[in-house]
Amino acid sequence: MKKVLLTALLFMFMGTVFAQEQNNNNFKIKIKWVKNHVVFVCDNGCGYQMAFNAKRTVVLDQFGMVNVQKNLVQEDTSDYQFSYTKKGDKIILKGIKGVSWSELKLDYKKEYTFDNNGLVGS
Repeated sequence: MKKVLLTALLFMFMGTVFAQEQNNNNFKIKIKWVKNHVVFVCDNGCGYQMAFNAKRTVVLDQFGMVNVQKNLVQEDTSDYQFSYTKKGDKIILKGIKGVSWSELKLDYKKEYTFDNNGLVGS
């Protein structure tokens, strides 16, 4: 009986670990504005709040801003990655890795919340 119970507990533990590994790319990020800077506030799946000039093009992942020039050779350990670009009165987020969307076009200076599945709210 102890063997059966131990085996059942082992399978339950393995299932929990597998489920956590499958959901590593879940995140929720808010976009806010302060003067001419865009602010990314991570609510889930990462641990940062960062601001940069809204005209700057950047790549972000679960750890923050990615220096693409320095990281070309290094292996990317992030579960997700996307780019931010401003074009005219729109901002464009392009999914690179670990997201189900390829591109989100949003109005400049509006606040949004998005996650790995797309736009959550504005």
